[in-house]
Amino acid sequence: MDSRARGLVAVEAMIEARKIQKLGSSSLIVTLPRNWIKRNDVKQGDIVYIIDEGKSVRIIPASSKPTSNSIVMDLSRLKDPRLSAMTVSCIYTLGYDEVELLLSRDLDILTTLSHIRSSASRLLGLDVAGHEGSRVRLRVVIDQTRLDLKTTIKSMANTIALAVEVLERAARNIDPKPKILEDASYIRNEVFKNQHLIIRLMITNGHMISDNGEHAHGLLIGTSLLAIIGEIILDGIYKIVKNNFRVSKETIMYIERLKKLVPIAGFTLSTPSIKRGKEILYNIVKTREEISQRISEEGLGRGDVILLTKIDDSLKTLQIIVYTSFCAATSNLILSK
Repeated sequence: MDSRARGLVAVEAMIEARKIQKLGSSSLIVTLPRNWIKRNDVKQGDIVYIIDEGKSVRIIPASSKPTSNSIVMDLSRLKDPRLSAMTVSCIYTLGYDEVELLLSRDLDILTTLSHIRSSASRLLGLDVAGHEGSRVRLRVVIDQTRLDLKTTIKSMANTIALAVEVLERAARNIDPKPKILEDASYIRNEVFKNQHLIIRLMITNGHMISDNGEHAHGLLIGTSLLAIIGEIILDGIYKIVKNNFRVSKETIMYIERLKKLVPIAGFTLSTPSIKRGKEILYNIVKTREEISQRISEEGLGRGDVILLTKIDDSLKTLQIIVYTSFCAATSNLILSK
């Protein structure tokens, strides 16, 4: 048996069929393989993190390793509980594993702690480990060595594509308003989580200080712009729900086109390619020209104008992302002296 065949057998041995079971009135569960449980030393009550990768998911156990990057941060001069909570995301992106926050004694500790817990819950793997008086301990419990930067960037792009899908459902009036708003809230939290996780991975895994600094900065800019696209799309969703807009089939067609372009752009951002960058840039420019012409037509409904403008704003931002990635790909053509 050749090495390729042995590799296929090894992969096949790891694939198991598991039946989805129902738990309660709305939850679905599936059991974990015994060998995986032993390999990862997972016990009942342990925390695992589920990474949504589109049509597949990845399960990562919480890290049991001792923390190696700890700091104490003095927030006693911050008299607003919300400001203290806002520092949590900053601490997370800077890559610290364990942080002790020294809060102002003038604050209502329970209120401040509630704000801090809320901020921590939006970040993957960050837990409030405990508090004593005005001291609060935060700890990152996920083993980020098991996380891949490229996969996380693609996950971010898939989340934006999901936002476009919700926009399409809102435009088609398929789902009730509460469902649309619930999905929009979920997407906003996912965008926030992915954006901060990407920055943390780039800093802690050395991407920001590597020889390929230009590409690193491109990734940072690109993921930030993806988050902006998410906000543009979410704003479109809220406007549809609030104003009960009805839009034409042509406008929905452009929403569908944007939904297809976003994941491709995310893949191009994570894996720069001159050829793929050129192709998607052509499609974006062509689509924007069509939208511009459509907006200028007389008799177009207010809902169509607003949504087409949102789509064009998203495409314009997507164009910058892809161009940044294209430039990163061209850096491979530079000959060393």
